[in-house]
Amino acid sequence: LNLLEGRCIAPAKEVPLLVDARGNFRHSLGSLWAALTLSSRRSRMPLLDQIAREWHAQADLVREAAGRKENGCAVYLDGHLHVHVLPALRPILLELAASFPVCHVRIPIEPRHRPPAPLSLSAVGTVRRELLRAWAAPLRPLLARRGVPSPEVFIGAFCSGAMTAPRLEAGLTAVQSVSINTPADAAVEIMFHPGGFSAEERADPTFASLPYAEFYTSPARRVEETLLLSSDFCPLLTTYGISRQENASGVFS
Repeated sequence: LNLLEGRCIAPAKEVPLLVDARGNFRHSLGSLWAALTLSSRRSRMPLLDQIAREWHAQADLVREAAGRKENGCAVYLDGHLHVHVLPALRPILLELAASFPVCHVRIPIEPRHRPPAPLSLSAVGTVRRELLRAWAAPLRPLLARRGVPSPEVFIGAFCSGAMTAPRLEAGLTAVQSVSINTPADAAVEIMFHPGGFSAEERADPTFASLPYAEFYTSPARRVEETLLLSSDFCPLLTTYGISRQENASGVFS
């Protein structure tokens, strides 16, 4: 679920509060939060209506692309930059979960811990983790009452885009410390960002104008890719009692 980068899926004329004249999303996460939180109800309601229209269009597109829209293709709901957990958007997310077959909703609540990281990463990571925790915590019981599953454990908010083996181990250790109230078969979701851009894509004149171009080209992404492809990755998870098995919903647990 995207509201922050790229082009809209709904017709641009139907979502003018979200996009510019070319149909590109106009908001950052901060400005969207402000528009949803600090504005009057009169100006907020049209924005919420347009977000609902856009998110329905995105979910429809994914199901159509899968070629299984008529067969009840289940969708996994997540948000670009975790936008789906913004408090003002909870009713829209829950309405989506009621309108589509949903197999999984990301709840980015990470156990509190201090992985090995420089001060700059620790400062940003702590703020990010605590904000996501505050925004996402009320979602889990709301989804549970509707029978919509979500992972019991999440790792990756603190070190988003900068995961290393020692930082992953710190997260897994933190999971163990809070597992007393977690079922033995709980799903553990670990977030990585191994993707990148080709040399041809970077040469495109529009690349430099991407809001998160620096993040997309960070060398840390290659580190994450190497970790994921390492022969030590799955044994590391096994050490902490995690099996990398795909369940019926297409989610590794």
